[in-house]
Amino acid sequence: METNSQADTMVKTTQFPRHFLERIRESMNHTFSSFSDSGLKFLGFDYNQSPFNGIVGIISLVGDISCSIAIGLSRELGAAVAEKFIGFPVDYDSEDMADLIGELINIIGGDLGTQLANDGINVELSLPAATRGNPLQFIVPEKNLTVRLVFNCPNGEFWVDVALNQQAETMSHTKELIEHKEKKEEQETVDMIDATATDGIPFSPAEIDAMKQSVLKCFHSMTGENIEFIGFNDDNLPFNGIVGIVSMVGQNQTWSLMFGFSPEAAVRIGGKFAGFEIDYDSDDMGDVIGELANVVAGDAMTQLDALGIKVDLSIPTIARGRDMNMLLAKDIAKMHYNFRTSTDKFWMKLATERH
Repeated sequence: METNSQADTMVKTTQFPRHFLERIRESMNHTFSSFSDSGLKFLGFDYNQSPFNGIVGIISLVGDISCSIAIGLSRELGAAVAEKFIGFPVDYDSEDMADLIGELINIIGGDLGTQLANDGINVELSLPAATRGNPLQFIVPEKNLTVRLVFNCPNGEFWVDVALNQQAETMSHTKELIEHKEKKEEQETVDMIDATATDGIPFSPAEIDAMKQSVLKCFHSMTGENIEFIGFNDDNLPFNGIVGIVSMVGQNQTWSLMFGFSPEAAVRIGGKFAGFEIDYDSDDMGDVIGELANVVAGDAMTQLDALGIKVDLSIPTIARGRDMNMLLAKDIAKMHYNFRTSTDKFWMKLATERH
């Protein structure tokens, strides 16, 4: 007897452009065959987003279509794949593991981008990111067309989540340009920033302030509270909570925005944003945090436009779990902003890379 979950998966799979799914599978085979002789087997589709103990690599493609790709590997499989990838053992809990999984999803995204370009569909890649947790749940807002592909390699099974903006679901060889038109905002006075707040290539003060102002303005609008900026740090300690992730992709520079909330902060802030109480463990919470991140990123896009920087937004993705680390390659410039409401603290991590 077919379960509701199986039926839902079948519907989502048939809605997905077959051409696009074929390209995903080809990119997975190309990438894994480049460092492993054992091959990769496609097992089918699934839509189980249950928490697991592992690591997820995430990348977005933005341009004629907007989509995100995430690869989920268990703790054991992540270590085994990383060793195959680089040729020697890697400590699962190290920063090197995050770099490797980020580079793995970057290669997959690059291969897919090349294939799509050959089909006449042009995209740019966001920065890759990785998140690690136990348990960890990766969520894609329901308003996007999503599907999970399950693969098997010699060391075990893993999954690849693909989310496609609904505006691009009729994707064919005809381009569907996604346009974002926002009213320009007057830029506020730029604060002096401690040079030690950046890690890697320095941000311009105008970019740093634009991102901060977007958070202050949007969260005030969404919650009705005056939000306070309480400083920068380089905190990358594990935490329990939920994170919304959005990328902004431009011709010369790419940004990633990550917004982190404790369970209590997510319930209070998310409830004010939605206008009703939301259970932290529900799918609705993932949708709300994703939309919240999307709203702030949309305003930040407008602020950057006022600085003469043109970008497009990716679709948002969400990670929820315990002992989570939001991880980026060591050579990527990043900043960690801290904010608070009258009752809660939350943070935003900004990362950028110039092409």
